[in-house]
Amino acid sequence: MKLVLQSSLAALALTLTSAAYAQQQAAPKPAASAKAPQRLSVNGKLIPPGRFEFFVKQRAAQSATGKAQGPSADSPEFIAAVRDDLINRELLTQEAERMGLDKQPDISVQLDLARQQILAKAALDEYMRKNPVKDEALKTEYDRIKANLGDKEYKVSHILVEKEDEAKDIIGQLKKGADFEKLAKEKSKDNGSKDEGGKLDWANKNMFPAPFSEAMSKLVKGQTTQEPVKNQIGAQTAFHVIKLDDVRPLKPPTFDEVKENLRRGATQQGVVKLVGDLRKAAKIEEK
Repeated sequence: MKLVLQSSLAALALTLTSAAYAQQQAAPKPAASAKAPQRLSVNGKLIPPGRFEFFVKQRAAQSATGKAQGPSADSPEFIAAVRDDLINRELLTQEAERMGLDKQPDISVQLDLARQQILAKAALDEYMRKNPVKDEALKTEYDRIKANLGDKEYKVSHILVEKEDEAKDIIGQLKKGADFEKLAKEKSKDNGSKDEGGKLDWANKNMFPAPFSEAMSKLVKGQTTQEPVKNQIGAQTAFHVIKLDDVRPLKPPTFDEVKENLRRGATQQGVVKLVGDLRKAAKIEEK
């Protein structure tokens, strides 16, 4: 059993770069150079060199992870495609500004949100850079979770009903030789398991509610609870009839197998803490 541990701009850039490359391939052009242009301007407006470098680095990172298709980031074809992409973007931006589109309320809001999204991500990235999740902390968390899991896994079936008298009646029928699977299919309110005769997946005891887990762990293989097991499901009270189908030793994954899952969880906790601290220190008003 596996241990259970839980830019729009970038997309646009890749789309336009791909489109520019396709256009470039179809049209006659001078031989491409593998070097970025020293100075590139459109209608007298300079395109910052850093913008070109950003696009190239982004593509290089995508190529390294296998997420990018087409020419490699260090090829003359790609450099020429990025150049054409930047020119096309600048032309379209200038045309939008000429038409006053940047002053339209809905577009203005989108521009603000895009800027906010980029800055928010930058703040989170900087926080995680200054507060990295160390392997030692992850190992401590792994050991804590592993200890809480226990050393066994249980395969159980259950019948879930709303009334205690219903559960008692089912227990009585079982004592007289009724088939557990048939009763589960007929009477259980658990839609996730009733069609399977009440059968649940292998799980450790901590994956069940406390009353369920306690009753289950007292059974021997093949035995059924002799009294209804009361459980709170949201605002409603329900009752289980539980049958222990099998027990086996728990074999949790190794630390190395789950380390990155743990890191993602710890990173998310760090983000929650940062935002929580900022909210506590902020003056938030609503009228």
